[in-house]
Amino acid sequence: MKHDNILYYFLILITATLPIAVHPYFSDETQLFSWSLFLIPTILIVNRFPKWWTVFLSGCFFTGVKFTLETQYYHPDIELFSLIASSVTNWSILLAFATLLMKLKKANKTIEDLAMTDSLTGLYNRRFFDSYLAQVIADSKNTKTPLCLIILDIDHFKCFNDKHGHAYGDQALKHVVEIVQPFVLPTGVFTRIGGEEFAIILPRTPLLKAEIIANNIVEAVAGANFSLGDNELHLTVSLGLAEYHKETVDDFFHLADNALYQAKHNGRNQLSVCS
Repeated sequence: MKHDNILYYFLILITATLPIAVHPYFSDETQLFSWSLFLIPTILIVNRFPKWWTVFLSGCFFTGVKFTLETQYYHPDIELFSLIASSVTNWSILLAFATLLMKLKKANKTIEDLAMTDSLTGLYNRRFFDSYLAQVIADSKNTKTPLCLIILDIDHFKCFNDKHGHAYGDQALKHVVEIVQPFVLPTGVFTRIGGEEFAIILPRTPLLKAEIIANNIVEAVAGANFSLGDNELHLTVSLGLAEYHKETVDDFFHLADNALYQAKHNGRNQLSVCS
């Protein structure tokens, strides 16, 4: 990746000097249009850093170079109108390219978000969870900072679905998400990893603080009413918590998952911490 960056910046440098190198070889009638070659490095820069401020700064820089070289070195008597007209053409091409690029980047970002998001709850999905967990584990190793993982499961959810139907089951999932999410944000990441099972990743969070968060979640869900038609029901959740200690990604996940199993075995509606 580092070498790719160096090659890319080298390409920008070469294409930036190209118009200056070839300018004297153009005829008098076409010399002014040789500066259109400055579009190449400008487009390369904008493609690398697709921001409007990049478009403006790079466009202004190369336009300034063009004006300076033409008026000070090549054709001091050149008409200002000719310079401006050719610059307007170049700017039009640059802005058209930048607009298309921004729209494309935005569309790609939307597609990526959809691929990483659970459509029902709006949370990140298992695909994102697997990728992000590997990232935060690497960060925890490098920075020597704590990392905790909570696996959350809605108690007896299959029975709830069988009794009340999947439509109400979907409402129950959203109900739990609304309760849990405030306890996770802004430092943690809340994901749905399958069915009624969720995962909470808490980067840079010590075990004691993670325990407090998890216990607060258990109490909040148990204490909240869930309206089902004319009935008020109470849902509960079981949680498994593990702190990272140089395990592999899979082993770390299994520690939290085993703790969740222990919480269920102990009667549900509680937190179990991996010891």
